[in-house]
Amino acid sequence: MRLLPTLLVLTLLTAPAGFAEDAAKQHYQLGQAAEVRGQDLEAYSHYLQARAAAPDNRKYLRAADRLRAATAQVIAIRISGETAEAQTILGKAGVPPGDFFDQNDLLREALGPTELEIEHKIASFRIDGTLQEAYERVFREYGIDVIFDEGFRGAEPTKFHLDDVDFDDAVISLNEVATAFVIPLTAKLALIADDTPAKRTELEPVVTVNVAIPEAVTPQDATEVAQAVQQTLEIRRLFVVPSRNFVTIRDSPAKARMARLLLERLLLPSAEIVLEVELIAYNQERDRELGLSLPSSFPITNYSTILNATPPELDSSGQILIGGGDTRLGIGVGNSRLVAQLRAGTGSTAQQLSVRATDGKEAQVRIGERFPIITSSFQPGSGLDPDEPDTGFALPPPSFTFEDLGLSINVTPTVHGSGEVSLQLQAEFNLLAGGSVNGVPILVNRTLETHVRLREGEAAIIAGMAIDETRSTRSTPLGLTGIPVVSTLLSQQKLRTNSTDLLIIVRPRVVRLPASEMIRELLMRFGSEERPLSTF
Repeated sequence: MRLLPTLLVLTLLTAPAGFAEDAAKQHYQLGQAAEVRGQDLEAYSHYLQARAAAPDNRKYLRAADRLRAATAQVIAIRISGETAEAQTILGKAGVPPGDFFDQNDLLREALGPTELEIEHKIASFRIDGTLQEAYERVFREYGIDVIFDEGFRGAEPTKFHLDDVDFDDAVISLNEVATAFVIPLTAKLALIADDTPAKRTELEPVVTVNVAIPEAVTPQDATEVAQAVQQTLEIRRLFVVPSRNFVTIRDSPAKARMARLLLERLLLPSAEIVLEVELIAYNQERDRELGLSLPSSFPITNYSTILNATPPELDSSGQILIGGGDTRLGIGVGNSRLVAQLRAGTGSTAQQLSVRATDGKEAQVRIGERFPIITSSFQPGSGLDPDEPDTGFALPPPSFTFEDLGLSINVTPTVHGSGEVSLQLQAEFNLLAGGSVNGVPILVNRTLETHVRLREGEAAIIAGMAIDETRSTRSTPLGLTGIPVVSTLLSQQKLRTNSTDLLIIVRPRVVRLPASEMIRELLMRFGSEERPLSTF
């Protein structure tokens, strides 16, 4: 940062009119003495006052130019906050850190980046004169004084006609005509200089701005946003400090301000929703039993007294007695029943859960259990002799993996500014099929992918599964199955039906609005890449 025009302006403002040559000579001598002592800042200040009092004296001009670069470097480093380097250079200059600035409040105010305090109004201009006259009249109209950098082409003729413009439009138009740029020095004073890369490097101030990173933004997202802003605005230095949760910007006040505004908006946390998931299972079961229930066994009881055997007590109920005297047998015939029975039952199960999801990022819901499946096992080799003594060999345990059984839902939300939410959904059912191959169970997988758009709070059925099961059992006495009428009359039939319906319902609720709903549209004037707009 080169601050010669700033120091020169302050000197001119404080110097009385008609400053005498002897006063200029005195300042020059004081500057020489300070330069011999190594106090370059003090010497430079005296040379500027001598030059302001006697602008035609080339000796004073050469003395000020000799210390111009070194002094500007000292001031720039001091303002940048690089304390170690600043103290080193200030020490070589013979100025303790802080003393030079603390003793000159006006200088400290001019060195810091500032904004012009303009009079807000609409004005019209009809200027036929020089560029210097045009700048003076335009800025004076809005309550601002101007000075010009050395070498500025203020004597060039120009015609500047504008109607009903504010300060920004007037200055931007005048800068385009004059190919110049404006540097605010104080709230009421601006410097005009030719707009060239060399002049911008020499005169344009540099500021450092820290922008806080919200906690909801990841360091990776913050880095991507910072890189995008840096490339878009061509910022000199911009880097992310994740450990401190801020982004540091170092550039001219105009670019730093625009970069800060962009970062603050782009770093706003993404929209978030709470997705309510409901699983509703409805089960209906029916058992029907119809037919004649015949006895399936005929026990035989021995009531004979042959060889002085002691028979059990005679029980003629449910038995047919065969024989007589000492040889009697009892054959149990049991009881037959005519059955006509119907049993029906219904049941329902409802599970509710919720998951919080970020706009554009996938969220997962898992409902079920993890089932172990053996992937490999070890068996003893055929060469082992069971008669051999135990050698202490132990089989290693089998290896296995866990499979997720049940319901898995992957959802990626997109929150729209119209109060609507789009959901990219993938529902997957993993179940055991009931069989196995080489001891490994068979799994059944069903997958559904869909895309829905809902209003906030609106519910949608995204998936469903119906299971109908029917089982029929018929009992007929042996030997009668081939007789058409008799087998039907003397049989018993059982019919079981089971119906299960599963529904998955989702309902999104917005808990954090998108950035488009939280802030207004950002419109910034930047200018061309070669000539960005000035800081007003």
